[in-house]
Amino acid sequence: MEPVTDDDECGSSTLNSNLKIGDKVCVKSSVKTPKYLWGSVNYKSIGSVINVQGETVTVDFPEQEGWIGEVSEIELVVSADLGFPTHNCLKIGNRVRMRSSVKDPKHGWGSVTHNSIGVIKKIQGDSLTVDFPEQTDWTGIVSEMEAVP
Repeated sequence: MEPVTDDDECGSSTLNSNLKIGDKVCVKSSVKTPKYLWGSVNYKSIGSVINVQGETVTVDFPEQEGWIGEVSEIELVVSADLGFPTHNCLKIGNRVRMRSSVKDPKHGWGSVTHNSIGVIKKIQGDSLTVDFPEQTDWTGIVSEMEAVP
């Protein structure tokens, strides 16, 4: 019997062997230190695959272009409206809040604060729409949000 890993929760581990150029990816949360190190990349980084050769993948992240890693260290970041997991397994209907590390959200704060908890209404690509008590139809970036238990 195989041990269950964190990766199984998102159901993404089986998708890794199907990586294609252009796919949006991130480093798995279960990876402590990537084989070829972090560079400027971190767990919140979302990049595009530019090359896959055997077990090695090259990714252009906003923080670092041409980042090299192992295929087994990354996971796909795909839109929930296609029925696939998204970054950190965020799905429509999840309760979320702004990550504490985010100081200046890409689309602004509006009436939302770090203490606001809302429900994801829509996910499209890297963007999501959240209904907060303070503001409905708030638009943000998936990587700026975290799930709230």
